[in-house]
Amino acid sequence: MALIPVLLLPHSPDMLEEMRAAMQQAFSEWQRNSGFTFIQNPPAAYALPPPFGEKNFHADENWSIDPTKDQFDLVSVALHEIGHVLGLRHLSVKDAVMSPDSHYGVGKRKLHRLDIAALAVMYNQWGRFLRTIFS
Repeated sequence: MALIPVLLLPHSPDMLEEMRAAMQQAFSEWQRNSGFTFIQNPPAAYALPPPFGEKNFHADENWSIDPTKDQFDLVSVALHEIGHVLGLRHLSVKDAVMSPDSHYGVGKRKLHRLDIAALAVMYNQWGRFLRTIFS
């Protein structure tokens, strides 16, 4: 099991709940499509061997789980950044979650088949990938 640290630093208590909900939604999408299991409450103490994944969200950005045209979609950005934590690089497919494009407003909240394929290649899970895209 790999532990992925996520540090949430919200501006307000309401934003903390939105951030938790966004993280849950993003991790659930990766879990549903990867075969990995993510837990919300890791042990009280743990070590992360190098290299380890860590992602930060800038507190000065305008985040929301229900974004308007001038806000970043916390769910879609979390989904993209978790892909990096899992080892994925940017994909040149504009509809893929792992595309380098980020925009204001609602973003990509479902993994593209090529996001899933990239993870399958990385972790040698072709059977699961084929079942996912053809089911």
